[in-house]
Amino acid sequence: MKEVKKCSLCGVAFTMESDAYEALSEYLESLRCNYRNSDDGEEIVADIEARIAELILSAQDRERVVGKPLVLNIIMQMGSADDISAADPEKKHPGGPRIPRRLYRDTENARLGGVCDGIGKYFDVDPVWVRLTLFLPLLLAMLRWVPFLYWTGPTLGNLFVLFVISYLIMWFAVPAARTARQKLEMNGEKITVRTIDQVTAATTAADPDALAKPIVAEVVSRLGQIVLILLKLLAGLLVFGLILSTCALIIGMFAVAIGGPEIVFPGNLGQLSTGVLVSGLLAALIPVILFIYVLMCLIASRKPRNKTVLAIFLLWLASIITVSCLAIREKTKGPLQHKYARFDRILESRIIIDGDTTSLRQILKEFDDENIIEETPETIHINVPSQGIKITVDKSQMELKTNHSK
Repeated sequence: MKEVKKCSLCGVAFTMESDAYEALSEYLESLRCNYRNSDDGEEIVADIEARIAELILSAQDRERVVGKPLVLNIIMQMGSADDISAADPEKKHPGGPRIPRRLYRDTENARLGGVCDGIGKYFDVDPVWVRLTLFLPLLLAMLRWVPFLYWTGPTLGNLFVLFVISYLIMWFAVPAARTARQKLEMNGEKITVRTIDQVTAATTAADPDALAKPIVAEVVSRLGQIVLILLKLLAGLLVFGLILSTCALIIGMFAVAIGGPEIVFPGNLGQLSTGVLVSGLLAALIPVILFIYVLMCLIASRKPRNKTVLAIFLLWLASIITVSCLAIREKTKGPLQHKYARFDRILESRIIIDGDTTSLRQILKEFDDENIIEETPETIHINVPSQGIKITVDKSQMELKTNHSK
């Protein structure tokens, strides 16, 4: 059995064979030596480590031991530092086949938040067309004086407002392409050591004056940042309200479970059983927790984890099924059991009729078609006229009195 070692790549833990670990360590060390004198060397190596971790996870599960053949294959795909040093700096390397693009905001070529540029890069179209599409409904709405366009004004105006709201939401939710690796993913280019080095070099060599924005664009960008901050504050207030709702639902669940349904629900809902109400409150609590999680991820500019969202959704689905089953079961109960399920202990009380010992539950079941149930704020009266049985249940004392006249 081969010796294994533990290692971490960009926060992801892996178990590797010792020879695979040594090969990867030598490769990363050669990259660090190559970029030691570069200001962006640490960022380049971090991007390469992140890409290596992605390639390992795309080839196998994290729990499996990483072998040397996989590591050597990944190193061959990424390229070595010697290849970059020996390459002609003026010759652009094609980087092999393109990879699926990822949606980022392109802040380098942005007019405001980089959303239109990011959408253009994602769909491989000129961002100018995306911007024109954004303002096209407003332009058409202004032409409503044209006879055959007058009726489209309100619709196009609402469509433009929807576009603006969508833009703000995407500005809030879509991350910006800041690192070399993210820029390559945005353009759909293969991520190798060479392409990462080219993007970093191009960014470093860019003229700072050429990247400077006009004064108007800078003012608009600042206003956009203020709007983004206000949206995050609004999301924070919404999270605070949802947290209060969560606390109220949890307190309600415990109050129903301990004190009975009538404490929280004094009306008709209080006549349901404890299990149905607790399950219903749980079914309402789970989506609130999901909304809190998603909003917190958006505020922190992080992507919600798919596994976490799926687990919460499955738990919510299970709670809905549980509530449905309990409600169906509650509906099939007898009259007293359905309406006064909280008096289960009284239903089991022993009653002596004509020398025979029975229970209130058995009487109601046996004479289900002819018993008469009447309720007052203090008592419940149950009559079985054919048998001359009159039973009075005291709600406050949880006691019953029996009168048998036959």
